[in-house]
Formats: sequence, structure tokens, C-alpha cells
Amino acid sequence: MKIPEQKLEQIKNQYNEFKQTSSYIERKEQLKFADFARSILKQIIQKDDISNDDLTALIQIFGHGSRTENVKKYIKSLTLERSYSESFLNKYLEIEQTGFTGRGKSAIRGLTNDQLQAVHYFLINVSKADSEESIRQIVSDFEKQDIPQVKYGVYSPWLYYLHPTICPLVAGPVKNYLHDLGWNTDSYLDAWDLLKQINEVINEDDYGFLDQFIWDNKADSDHPIYWLFITPKDYEDGELWKYCKRNSIAAMQYQYESEPKNLVTKNLRLINKIAEGDKVVVYLNDKTVGGIGEVIQPFYEDVSYDNGFDGHLGQRIGLRWLTDEFEKSIEPIWKELSLKKKNLSLQTIHEISEDDYERIANFFVQTNHNKHELNPLIKKKQVILYGPPGTGKTYNTKQIALQVINNN
Repeated sequence: MKIPEQKLEQIKNQYNEFKQTSSYIERKEQLKFADFARSILKQIIQKDDISNDDLTALIQIFGHGSRTENVKKYIKSLTLERSYSESFLNKYLEIEQTGFTGRGKSAIRGLTNDQLQAVHYFLINVSKADSEESIRQIVSDFEKQDIPQVKYGVYSPWLYYLHPTICPLVAGPVKNYLHDLGWNTDSYLDAWDLLKQINEVINEDDYGFLDQFIWDNKADSDHPIYWLFITPKDYEDGELWKYCKRNSIAAMQYQYESEPKNLVTKNLRLINKIAEGDKVVVYLNDKTVGGIGEVIQPFYEDVSYDNGFDGHLGQRIGLRWLTDEFEKSIEPIWKELSLKKKNLSLQTIHEISEDDYERIANFFVQTNHNKHELNPLIKKKQVILYGPPGTGKTYNTKQIALQVINNN
């Protein structure tokens, strides 16, 4: 598919404006993470065999916003020589950056030895390749094997980190952006064709900049829609929320055999409406919010026995947490929210207003983040706030400025 010249010219003009923004500078800094990720991948490739745990570790280590303790845990799980593990951890702490994409999956489970070997050979061959033509052929051959779980949303970041000037990222908002351009095949290679046309017009070598540009422009689409997803804090003795928090998901279970038909239909209709890029407030009841996330994987079902609940609670969405603190009472702002008028007990999922979402999100930012950003500002006279759109950078900047004024 060829993008119309007029559309390409429009994108070029938008990109030139993007290059003047702080997001462009932030992504330039974030390129340090690509070097770190490439080193990890090359070390994994050199192992005799790779495991489901190795692939899970890659997803967790490379996840945007992954916590330091999480990265430590999964670097250790790679079972590399101690010197390599220490070197990777020190490098991660030094660059102070996280990955480019959210974790579309929390883990890879149940791949057979043959399937793991196919993924291993795929990564080996891609790492050795030195041209677009050869990598595209490797991707085509790998796709024909139809390995479960390891689809382009998982592997395209790996390819990008190995070859940032050749392989584009196709995950998260990039897919919505491409759909608006007419991409309807769900093929990584077709998406690559479109992104290459754009990258040539904007005259960038590294595909990482195009990825950030698309993040910044996703607000022009019909999304995000804002949701309240109820995960009762006492359900399964609190294990449901703990599991959701740990695995960056929201989960529910509605079945026609055991619940009223209208309730099942309504909740399944709503969860199917939730799209990538939407914002979700995970609500624990009693005016307490568990966390705030952005949808990186729309509705999917995991009814496997090892899904954390013996096949139950498998109706899920994948999230990227936008806050680094969890389980917070919103009692102080409850009266300001229109959702107080909703009967929240009637269903699990509620669409909420942008105003309610912003009030809740800003409450989290105001109470949790400013104290962390103000100290480096005072010490260094400058601070750069990183993160995709919607994570509160603009609001946070205003609040920090007010604190500086008040302190003086």
C-alpha cells in the first residue's frame, strides 16, 4: 500500500513540529536504552537454549516504566554468568531509562522445546542479518511457523533493538495510527512498508523517533476513552488485585451459566469496547483506587490452568501502569467526581468522563510525584520529565513550578 503524497506531506510538517518538542529530546535520551536492550538480546542469543522464562524476562526488562526491582529480578532470572548480570544491572541503573513499549503480555508460558528453538533461531538469524531484505525474509519464514504468543507485538521491539535503523516498532498506538492510514492486514511486514515510507519522508534513520512521534499524535484519534474497572480488594482474599498489579492487567469473569444474562452481556460488551490507548482507573471499592493504567492489549481470554486462578478470571485487558504508587484513597476528591452518582455495584466496567479521569490522575500525580521531582530540580537547576502523553508531565510541571514559587 502506498500512502498518498498529500498525506505524507502533512505527516512531514507535523513531524517537523514534533522535532521542536521536549518529547523529541526525551526520545533521544531514551536511545540509551536501545543500546542496553541490544546487549541483553545478544547475550540471550548466545545461550545454548532459551526458555519460556528467558522470553518472559525480555518482556519484563524491556517494558516501559518497568520498576528497578522488577528489572533486577528478571535480569537474575536469565541465569547468566554473574559478571554479565552485574554489568547489565549497573548499566540499567546508569542510563536511568526504561523501554520504548508497554508489556503487551506479562509472560510467555507453555511453549514447547521445538517452539522455543524456533524463536531462538529467529533471533539468531535476525541478529546476524545486515540488510532489510534478509530480515524481512527471516520474519516471513518465522511468521509461517505461527508460534503462539510470540507475535509482532512481542517481537517487533526485539527486532528494533537489534536493528534500530532497519526494523520498526509496531505496538501500542502505532497500530491505531496505521489503521487510520488504511493498514488492515494485521501483518508486520505490511506495517513495515507504511512506516518505511514515513521514515523516508521525515528523513530519520532511527525508527525510535517515529514511534515517539506517533505516541504524541495518538490524541488525534477517537481515543482514549476513560474507564473504571472494578477489582474488589477483598476478592479471593486480595489475591486478585495483587495478581493484576504484579502482571499489569485487569481481570474479570462473567459466564451466562452462572450470572444474569443481561449482566454478562453488558460487561462483555464493555470490555470488548476497550481499545489500545484507552485509560483505565482500577477501582478497589471503598473510594480506593488500585492504580491507573493505559491499555496496551485489548480484551483477551486466558483460560489456561496456570493463569493465576486455575483457569478462572481469564477475561482480561493488558495495562501499562502510569503511576508508580498504588492503593490510594480518593476520599479527598470524591465529592468532586461525577462517578459518585453511579451505582458502581451493578457492573464491573464503567465508562467515565475525561474530567473524572483527569481529577483522579492529577490527584495521584500531585500527591505522589512532585516531591520526587522537586529535589533534583533544586540540585541540578533543571529536570526532564519522561513518559508518553497522558502520564501527567504538563500538569506535574505546573505543580512543581508552584512549589518552587511557594518555597521562595
